[in-house]
Amino acid sequence: MHCRNVLILICFLCLSPLGSRGVHAEGLDTDLCTYDGIPLYGAVEVDEYFGDFTVEIVDSFPDLYIEVVDMFADECGEWEFVESFGDFSVTFVEYFGDITIEYVDSFPGIGYGTDTVDDDPPENCGDNYEDVDEECDDGNTTDGDGCSSYCVDETGSGTYTSYGSGSSDSSALFCALNNNASEGFTLGPLAVIISFLCLVFVVRAAANVKKT
Repeated sequence: MHCRNVLILICFLCLSPLGSRGVHAEGLDTDLCTYDGIPLYGAVEVDEYFGDFTVEIVDSFPDLYIEVVDMFADECGEWEFVESFGDFSVTFVEYFGDITIEYVDSFPGIGYGTDTVDDDPPENCGDNYEDVDEECDDGNTTDGDGCSSYCVDETGSGTYTSYGSGSSDSSALFCALNNNASEGFTLGPLAVIISFLCLVFVVRAAANVKKT
C-alpha cells in the first residue's frame, strides 16, 4: 500500500504545472496583462507628470517587454504611442517606477520580474534541451528571442516551442510536459500516455480498496 501511495504521488507531481516567474510589481496582473486594472497594451499617451502609472526603462529583468507598433496594439506589451485619446497614460521616471519595461523588437509581453537577478538560471539552460525546470530552451542564453536567458517563455502565450526535443534529465523524460499555457498547461504526447496509465492505476487501486 505504501508503494501505491508513492506512485500516486508521482503521478500528481507529473501533472502539476511547471516553471515560475519572478516577483513582479505590486498591482501587476500577469495573467490578464494589466496594472491596477489597466490593460498594458493599446494606445499610450506620455504625460510628463500625471500618468496613470510610472514606468522605468531597464536593460534586463523587466516586468513587461514592450514592442512599439504603429497600429493594432492589441496584444500584451504592444504599445502605440499617441498624442491624444490614448487608452492610458504613463509617466517615465529614472527610478522606482510602478512597473519596469524593456523595449524589444519582437515577443512583447510579461517579463519575469526582478527576483531572478540574484538567482542562477537552471543548470542546463541553453543546452537546446527543455528540462523539467525550464519553460523553454532554444540553445542559447540570450534575452528577447522568445526564450530568455533563464529559459523562461518570453512570448506570454506559454506556447513557445524549443528547438531541442529531447531532455538531459531522466526525470524530465518521465514527466515530459510542454510549456505552461496562459490558462492551465498543455501535455505532450508522452505525458498524455503517462497520465492515462496513472488514471488507470488510480481507478484500479480504488476498486481494490472497495473490495477489501
